Amino acid sequence: MADSLRARLGASEFAYPGTFRLSCLKLVEKDTKIYWDAVGAVAELAGALGVIASLVYLARQIKQSNASDRMNTTLNLQSSYNEVGGLFLRDAETMSKGFSGLDSLTDEEKAKFSVIFHLYFGHIELVHSYEKQGLLDDETLNRTYGAQRFYLQLQGVQDWWNEAGRATFSDDFVKFVENQSSAGTEINHDWGR
Repeated sequence: MADSLRARLGASEFAYPGTFRLSCLKLVEKDTKIYWDAVGAVAELAGALGVIASLVYLARQIKQSNASDRMNTTLNLQSSYNEVGGLFLRDAETMSKGFSGLDSLTDEEKAKFSVIFHLYFGHIELVHSYEKQGLLDDETLNRTYGAQRFYLQLQGVQDWWNEAGRATFSDDFVKFVENQSSAGTEINHDWGR
């Protein structure tokens, strides 16, 4: 063992008393420095892996949050649509008369028809804003916009839109509705039969 130390330290280190001890400390210091460099490298690697794991976890959480947001948005829209549908059903006779034209309605019926379609198009405007935020799937959009195009083909709804509806919504939404109605997409009027 002493020979190997002499070989590593050199024979001159043993020539003077106390120098052996100093030389051994230098040797330990060199070995310790190498050891701490290795520990530091391993710690940096562990830190990098921790950051990567954190990013993967965060991406997964964001994806789950987005899916949850979409589901909640869809449920809220369905609830809103159901409320408007309930109004259609409560005043089914007025709605049916109004579909053929506003001239066939009394003033009271026109007011009901106008309020119901204002709420309905408010619902469509909400759908449109959620679409712009990327919160809705294509199926929901196609179903919602298909119903909107259907109603816009009815004379009474066209009358309401031109007389009152257009003036109460944002310019962006008015352009959207008018582009939808001029798209010329044929709608099956025999839904559910």
